[in-house]
Amino acid sequence: MKSKCCNVVAGLACVLLGGCSGPGADVGKSIVDVDMIPVEMYGLWGFVNRNGETVIEPEYRKVSPFVDGISAVFLDGDGVETGWGLIDTEGDYVIRPSYNGLTIPSEGVVWAMDGDVPVALDAKGEKLFELPQADAVWAYSDGMARFTCPDNVGNRVYGFVDRSGKVVVEPVFESAEDFSEGFAEVRKNGKEYYINKKGENAFGSQTFAGTRRFVGGRAAVLLDEKEGVSGVIDSKGELQFTKRGGVLLYGSDSYVFYTRDGFGLVDAKGEVVVPPLYEDIEPFYDNDLALVQLGNRFGYVNRTGKIQIDPQWRLAKSFVNNEFAFAATDDMWGMINRDGKYIVEPQWDDVSDEYVNACNGAPFVSNVVSDYYFVNCAAVAIYNFIKDGKIDEWDLTWTAEDIAKHIGMSRYMFGRYGREHLLKRDTIGTKYDPVNVLIYLRGEFFKNQSGKSFAPLDYVEGVKPDNVMIQFWQDDYKRDYSYLLFAKLEQVFGLEHYADGSGQYGIGQLAGYPVLLSEYVYPYVGRKGIQIEFGNGIDFPSEKYVDDSAGDDYVEESTYEGTIGETPIVMEVASHGDGSMSGRYRYKSNTEWIDLSGSNNDGVIDFTEKVDGKVTGAFSLALNDFNLIGTWTNQNKTEVLKVELHYVE
Repeated sequence: MKSKCCNVVAGLACVLLGGCSGPGADVGKSIVDVDMIPVEMYGLWGFVNRNGETVIEPEYRKVSPFVDGISAVFLDGDGVETGWGLIDTEGDYVIRPSYNGLTIPSEGVVWAMDGDVPVALDAKGEKLFELPQADAVWAYSDGMARFTCPDNVGNRVYGFVDRSGKVVVEPVFESAEDFSEGFAEVRKNGKEYYINKKGENAFGSQTFAGTRRFVGGRAAVLLDEKEGVSGVIDSKGELQFTKRGGVLLYGSDSYVFYTRDGFGLVDAKGEVVVPPLYEDIEPFYDNDLALVQLGNRFGYVNRTGKIQIDPQWRLAKSFVNNEFAFAATDDMWGMINRDGKYIVEPQWDDVSDEYVNACNGAPFVSNVVSDYYFVNCAAVAIYNFIKDGKIDEWDLTWTAEDIAKHIGMSRYMFGRYGREHLLKRDTIGTKYDPVNVLIYLRGEFFKNQSGKSFAPLDYVEGVKPDNVMIQFWQDDYKRDYSYLLFAKLEQVFGLEHYADGSGQYGIGQLAGYPVLLSEYVYPYVGRKGIQIEFGNGIDFPSEKYVDDSAGDDYVEESTYEGTIGETPIVMEVASHGDGSMSGRYRYKSNTEWIDLSGSNNDGVIDFTEKVDGKVTGAFSLALNDFNLIGTWTNQNKTEVLKVELHYVE
């Protein structure tokens, strides 16, 4: 259940007969059907009328409000059909469920996601045009639809397309909101301002600390964030009034402002009509009552600022058509009248915020997003990072020692078996779409090779690396984008796809060197990523190389330093392909090693320690940003000490 009242942006006039006027008053006005109310029951959505009577039975996982007689619905389950489709007010399909994304119908257009390409459809489901350069696109507003795509360095940028599919405002903005009354709020180079439909600053060089949508020829703006000074401008960019000590939000005939005391409302002249006494508040829009939160309960105030309906509900929403509102008692929603009396007793699990927002003139903010939305910018950043074989100016024509000096590393470092060197951990891309990077060098470029996993070694002068391996991953542990990033990188680098019993690969050339793209799983937390190797001496898969047991033979080794309690230790850890763990540790004051054995359980490493074959204690350690944090317990469980270990690069 949603946690608060409608989070709307602005109010427009409601058409009392037949429906509510949606956005885009200048072009293709859309009508929201007030008599088709989306409600949820037992996890499924359907529609009721203003009397609370069921019009379309709950059978959909998601629905949009009815706009121009059409609703976008999502169907899933055990049946043959699944995905997004369109229905009419009788519940009959206009488009059978088949798409993985559909927007709310707006101005006669529905955006659908067909694979990873946004497609514009008419109300009958007929294809109008595609927008292949976009990885996300929003419903039309004021004749324009905003979209995003990566720029040539991996930044996510916004532009606008008109209803013919022509890009009329190039994607150059860091952020953008929908057009309203000929203006759209954008951010570029850290500055916020309004553009016209040519993409020009509508008010010359004027910028603001914050902007809000134009409604009724006016918009609220933040003038001075530090001092908390806001104002309202007209369609010429001229200030109508300012407000100090509060920040203006929303718009129409009332504006939300807040102070240290709480939230209140000012009118179109900037005069306080509802004092800032509430934990939250919504504008009047075109209703006579405004939703307020007092303490942990919701009620309504009238236009004189007096409480008209006492705060009594755990949750509530703004009025619709100045006629009815939705309020929740316990966990169930019902419908109330202007006297605060239930006209439909609480019986629904939820009521659509989109419906209430749309009837009060909020823009249709629904969008469709490509599966590749989360990896497109990453793919561009990775491509630019190594497209010519150079990494931060160095390449494989440099010696290993010169590379280390270039990035400011010590001459004495740790090498795995004397051949593999973790050179650097870095982050590329943008702050909005960052990509983590680990860079390894490989080759016979160390002196004093002892054969130990992590012996300190010195560089051989003049020796160049054989190859470089770079691992990339994104910090989203909730979803796995690695397979999509793999596919996108195969495309951008022009690699040939290959798969065998041990995995899938992309094979080709990079800056004159052989290149191998593959997937990997970080052994401690199961984090997935991709790695790119280029140079000479890479072990490429072949048709003869099919080894189903290769995964069980895999060993990943790491070294950590830190403390048990207050005593310094060194720990070497090995993770095996079959899921088991092994290792050893020693106190820095002692040269004798203590053996470890255990397993990794969902990112928690449990080790048992043995001395001369006898159990002497146990570790329970969790990986935290390349560090191991946890506890050590002695054999008799009479002593528990904190353990903090830091990864040694």
